[in-house]
Amino acid sequence: MNKAIFEIFKTGVRNSSNGLLSDWSKERLQRIAQCYNPAIFNAPLVIGHPESNKPEYGHAKRLFEHNGVLFAECDLADSLLSLIKQGRYKFISSSFFLPDSAENPFKGRDYLRHVRFLGAMPPAVKGLQNAQTATANIANYNEIEIGDFLCFSEQTYRQETESEKLHRKTLYIQQQCNGMSYKQALSIALNQ
Repeated sequence: MNKAIFEIFKTGVRNSSNGLLSDWSKERLQRIAQCYNPAIFNAPLVIGHPESNKPEYGHAKRLFEHNGVLFAECDLADSLLSLIKQGRYKFISSSFFLPDSAENPFKGRDYLRHVRFLGAMPPAVKGLQNAQTATANIANYNEIEIGDFLCFSEQTYRQETESEKLHRKTLYIQQQCNGMSYKQALSIALNQ
């Protein structure tokens, strides 16, 4: 699995696909991020607008809000990453369970249902970072959590320290979240 951070939603008055108009404030996005728990319901990454959330191409590991934008840190399948890099899926959208929805795994709160990748059809929420841009630096992020290894050679290798890995992860998060301070990105990196 590959790791990436995507912008999945932002503040504003939004019109849902079923015509429901609602206001999505910064506080509402913060509550969504705070209550998200993959152990309760692990929101899948999907293509298009599937009714059943299938097939799955990965999952959202955690959510966080920054400057009115909801971000998802995701594990995504090689097949989805390949389709994104080919330009077949450019846009990112998301779907939420409403607080009173019978299917909502976290009753009484908005909860992420899925993160979807769209091709030609533009998302309802305009101005989110496109999928290709979001995955441009994915290789650097994927390497951050590589475990210890031994390499036998006549050359001397220096293994990256945990603080260096944390620094690279912090820089990646800061880059993905335009305008985020290093301190804020470090806090997110530490809150794995």
